[in-house]
Amino acid sequence: MNRTIGVPLAVLVLALGACRKSTPETPDAGADAGPPNTACGWTQWGQNPAHTGQACVPAGPLSNVLATVTFDPNAPLEQADDPQGDLTAHYQAPLVLGDDVYMEVKGGSWLSCPPGGVGTLDDGGACGRDRWELQTWSEVHFRWENGGLIRLHDFLSDWKPPSDAFTGFEPVFAAAISNDDLFMPGAGGTVHVIDRKTDLEITRIDPFAPGDGGMELDPTRFVVSPLTVDAKGRVLFTVLQVGTPNPFSVANGWLVRSDAQGNVQKASFQDLTPGAPAPTDLCDIGFSYGLDALPWPPVDDAGNPEPTRQATCLEQRPVINAAPAIGADGTIYVISRAHGAERAGYLVAVNDDLTPRWIAPFAGHLNDGCGVSVPSDVDSAGQLPDGGLHTSHCRIVATVGVDPATNAPPVGLADDSSSSSPVVLPDGSVLYGTLTYYNNDRGHLMKFSSSGQFLASYDFGWDDTPAVWSHGGTYSIVTKDNHYFNYNSSLDGPYDITQLDSNLVPEWKFESTNTQNCYRQSDGTVQCSPQRCTALGDGGQVCYESNPDGFEWCVNAPAVDPNGVVYANSEDGRVYAIGQGAVEQTHVFLEESVGAAYTPLTIDGNGRVYSLNGGVMTVLGP
Repeated sequence: MNRTIGVPLAVLVLALGACRKSTPETPDAGADAGPPNTACGWTQWGQNPAHTGQACVPAGPLSNVLATVTFDPNAPLEQADDPQGDLTAHYQAPLVLGDDVYMEVKGGSWLSCPPGGVGTLDDGGACGRDRWELQTWSEVHFRWENGGLIRLHDFLSDWKPPSDAFTGFEPVFAAAISNDDLFMPGAGGTVHVIDRKTDLEITRIDPFAPGDGGMELDPTRFVVSPLTVDAKGRVLFTVLQVGTPNPFSVANGWLVRSDAQGNVQKASFQDLTPGAPAPTDLCDIGFSYGLDALPWPPVDDAGNPEPTRQATCLEQRPVINAAPAIGADGTIYVISRAHGAERAGYLVAVNDDLTPRWIAPFAGHLNDGCGVSVPSDVDSAGQLPDGGLHTSHCRIVATVGVDPATNAPPVGLADDSSSSSPVVLPDGSVLYGTLTYYNNDRGHLMKFSSSGQFLASYDFGWDDTPAVWSHGGTYSIVTKDNHYFNYNSSLDGPYDITQLDSNLVPEWKFESTNTQNCYRQSDGTVQCSPQRCTALGDGGQVCYESNPDGFEWCVNAPAVDPNGVVYANSEDGRVYAIGQGAVEQTHVFLEESVGAAYTPLTIDGNGRVYSLNGGVMTVLGP
């Protein structure tokens, strides 16, 4: 999808890819994949509690479409309501254990906005993503039988997402499975527990049950993270509570852990973050986003850069969509931020007894702003040396390395629109993808040691849970690497899948070169064109070359197999298999090239690949 941020300068485009014919473009009936490998499940976000995204069997070949499931029937309406035609939603990774498959399936209704309504109906009422709660979320149990995917049981949840005031992207509803149980987010900060043998709900985990000082199914509380299951079969998740009617007035947050019988432990984020700013402290929030304040940093009457604005920090609370991660030693990692200031964000290490171990700020580590990744060539009148105006460059007087939005050292933002989750690396260090606006909205991957010391960064991290390939006594990190727009050029891109070494130094890059928009027609055939056309009011249409610089990689959690083959979704509507050295092995077209959501992939114990595009799950295999 278009990477769109609420700041000027973020003029972003779709990244697209080519309509090659190296693999079938129409579904073929797949044969039975054989007996399942029940030891190699994909049971949660990122495959395992560390979120490393590595399968334990080789995937593919992707020679056949084995099954398709429409899991978001509202997707076309959601796209129609978006100004860019994007599907602004996060989705669960398909969950697989043996022959059992569990997938999020949406229902309910989408209240469409009238053309030009900008989020309101003709009578002023809310519509579109301002009415997310009209939809429903279920977990559906499928099973592989005789080469086909059979639908066995639907589990309707009462979960609802928090207000879209926090994020322009629909938050993720993400279940997790253990050997015996399915854990599914519920309303009021609760989790449903379903017995996988009987498909019956056995309990509801309620961390705030009466008698514990709470209120059952409090509508101001929300499960806001994908669920994580630890080695003992216990589920971990985060809960956010917000004020009402103003959700920005106050917040509380908890890390919760429970077994399937509902024996709950929990810790508040305020208790887990000693040393973080107090709720009444002031935090940096950046300069006004109004065009009259540009170029940044603003200057005073004497032409000197001004300090950033500040606001009340408010409480530390969990970041939306960030799943707890668990290291081999049992340490739990969560992401926290000040409710009133996303620049006050932290990687938080938690002991097994849910007491704080350490917190590491995302501030104080970056220095690649003005004069480094952003040119500093604008005078105090806002003019470039050639006399032109340029709002996206820094002023000449800016200190080298600062973030132009704050005139201070850059900070990796813990952003609620992202679906980045912490990843525990094989050596015990921890990786997290933060957002930074000044480097073309690319963000930064930030790496910390197991004791909280900052180790390294790479200048892409937006909405990214990287995969980790362990090999030869070391490991490599696989990430999308989109250049959404360029301060110094009219061109966009490149759009890469990049493999980094353990020090976050690139090993290779695979670039999207496709420029064809494609879509699957009702008869199953695929039609492609380099152009996109928009209807005019007089019945005509205007057409333009929509993606001359390629398609972006719309994957938020890639997958890698033991041979180092990387699997990733592109906005061009295809899933790619990329071998070591950036060698394309194959690709398969799915549904459509435009409006793709940021989605994860799954590889099951038989090497089948589960990919999401256009609200449809497609399973590929031999």
